[in-house]
Amino acid sequence: MPRITLGNSAYAAIELVRPHEYIGVCIFCTSVGYVLGSNSSLSILLLLLISNIGCLAFAFAFNDLQDIEDDRKSLRGCTRNPLTAGRLSLRSAILICVFCLLASMTASAALGWKAFLANLIGISLAFLYSWRFVRLKAIPVLDVVSHGFFIGTLQFWVALFAVDGQIGDPWAIVLGGAFFMISCLSDLNNEIRDYDADREAGLQNLLSLFDLRKYEALVHYLSACLALGILCMLAFKVSPLAAVSLVALVGAFLGYYLLGNHKDHRRIAFERWSQYCSLAMGIVLVWDKVA
Repeated sequence: MPRITLGNSAYAAIELVRPHEYIGVCIFCTSVGYVLGSNSSLSILLLLLISNIGCLAFAFAFNDLQDIEDDRKSLRGCTRNPLTAGRLSLRSAILICVFCLLASMTASAALGWKAFLANLIGISLAFLYSWRFVRLKAIPVLDVVSHGFFIGTLQFWVALFAVDGQIGDPWAIVLGGAFFMISCLSDLNNEIRDYDADREAGLQNLLSLFDLRKYEALVHYLSACLALGILCMLAFKVSPLAAVSLVALVGAFLGYYLLGNHKDHRRIAFERWSQYCSLAMGIVLVWDKVA
């Protein structure tokens, strides 16, 4: 086991919370909710980012904490998970989870009881998704549905509540539904990617019942169609310059995705570059709102 030092512990802490897997989508969903409301306070935006990023950082860190035994059985898991690879101590991982949890709950509490309640639901689903005594991710159908809510959808709702938006508004219902479907498809993509590792660990998820690996490209295309639908709706809520910028960003991403014929290229584009694109779109939305 490698010796754990302050330097590599800091890097391993980032590995544990895995921001590259959700930061773009989190900021985009948050910014959409922020744009739909009437309040454009930057202090509210800061609290929203702490609340929503903290929630997902906790979700991913807690997932690795609960997956230690499974990841030891998988070649990918035992090298990727900093706990099984010996790059981070168990005590440090627990402290990181507690810090992310407290930061998220404190920030959402400052945004009002509705935002706090929505965030609490997201945190609870994230906890139950990975907790070994329940483990929603090991229950077919519930694995996809729970992921659909706690990554993306609830961050959108937290933002909407914080800026006095109405969750029953037709715009909010359609956008929330689109975020939910994209998140469900993202979970399916993850299960397709981790199919062999999940079988080695004996994990029973949706793909243990239905082998959907041959539909990986379809998952990507459906996600892209939903994202384009979201942009079409947002075009009526933002300035013409912002609308053109959003379309250009999505066009650049789709071009990069379609340039590669190899499955690995498209998988990396879908998982990594979609986060960069989402982050850029979130920045455009916020800039347009506050400018």
